[in-house]
Order: sequence, then structure tokens, then C-alpha cells
Amino acid sequence: MNWNQSELSEKDNELRKSITYYLLSIAAACLGFSIITTEKSILNKQLILVASAAILWLLSFISGIIYLTVLSKKYRKIINEITFFDMVGGGMDEVSWKEKLEDEVYKFNRQLNRFFFGQNMFLALGVILFIIWHVLNLKINTENQRLSNQTKVSVDASKRLLLTEKPLRN
Repeated sequence: MNWNQSELSEKDNELRKSITYYLLSIAAACLGFSIITTEKSILNKQLILVASAAILWLLSFISGIIYLTVLSKKYRKIINEITFFDMVGGGMDEVSWKEKLEDEVYKFNRQLNRFFFGQNMFLALGVILFIIWHVLNLKINTENQRLSNQTKVSVDASKRLLLTEKPLRN
């Protein structure tokens, strides 16, 4: 890996790290919003969607934490190996050492990509489930409102009928 690739890889890791922090805050906000939104709700089948969304957001949060943990540990390990080889030579020639390091960096990036992808997918799926729940909730509330209005109209019509009827005289 030459200097440009190394520098590019480091900038990519820094960008992903900042994105991960941003996604962690979004996942935490989504969890909090789902709790506040449903805290006074009656337990029903619709809340399964919200619960599933909350679980996915929790998994997104955990994936982000794991990503940051693995990133910091592996990155430090690779930096330590580079420093050790520069100081001591590491007991191998430079070509085989670079191949070993490139292989390690490749495995490291594949592992990180899984957690980064998981964090994004869990967050997105949770949002989709929450939107589906919200649309279903709106539909049910609209139907309930329509039924309530129909009942109110029929009660009002009955009251008017009773008020306009003339009393019977004997």
C-alpha cells in the first residue's frame, strides 16, 4: 500500500467514523421518539411494528458502537505494527511484511464494512416499519373519526326530530 492509498484509507475511516457518530445519534433519537410516541398507547397488534422498529434501531446503535470499537482497536494494532516494523524490522523483509499488512487491512476493512452496513440497514428498516405503523395508525384514526362523526350526525338528527315534533293533544 503506497502513501496515497494509506492516506485515502485513513480519510475514509475518519469520514465513516463521523458518519457513525451521526447515525448513533439518529438511532438514539428514534428510540426516544418511539418511546414517547407510544407511552400512552394501549397494547395492540399495531405496536408490534413500533416494537420491531425500536429493536432495529437498537441493533443499529449496537452495530455503530461495535464499529467504533473495532475501528479503534484494529487501527491501533495496525499503527503499532507499522511502528514496530519501522523500529525493529519485524524479522521479515519489507515486501512480505507489506503483503501481510495489506492482507490484514483488507480483512479489517471487510469486517468494518459489515458493521457499517448493518448500522445503516437496521436504521433504515426501523424507519420504514415506523412509517408503516404511522400510516396504519392514521388510517384507523380516520376511520374512527368518520364513525364518530356519523354517530354524532345521527344523534343530532334524532334530537332535532324530537324537538320539532308537536305534542299530541287529546
